[in-house]
Amino acid sequence: MFKWKSDYNIGIEEIDSQHQKFFDLAHALLEVSKSVDDAYDPDALLDVIEEFCQYTIYHFETEKKYFDKYDFPCESHDAEHEKFIDFLANLNIDDIEHHSSASLFKLMKFVDEWIKNHIIIEDQKLAEHIKKIEIDKQMTS
Repeated sequence: MFKWKSDYNIGIEEIDSQHQKFFDLAHALLEVSKSVDDAYDPDALLDVIEEFCQYTIYHFETEKKYFDKYDFPCESHDAEHEKFIDFLANLNIDDIEHHSSASLFKLMKFVDEWIKNHIIIEDQKLAEHIKKIEIDKQMTS
């Protein structure tokens, strides 16, 4: 789970490297949450969650630059970003601090689905849009 594959590349180096970082952070979440008898370190887990949240905002700002630069119709894409941020903002930190496996499971499931549905499908649409514009520019120059 959360292993980067070259199949996930969308062909935009900056975004691809950021997506790889997402995989690294998701894998770190998984590793730090692994426990025997719920003995994970909640502070370490919360540190990784905080880093994940901050990196999410940074990454979405990067994508927004591409939306603007290439006039990408981004309403649904932005809505997906907001959904992700809302999920992270509403994460039950108390449950995580008190070793609730249900909250961790919910977090891991959401991140896994996000990676599969957003990075692999939705961000690919952005890449295709950019490639088309770049090809059109080359043909008209």
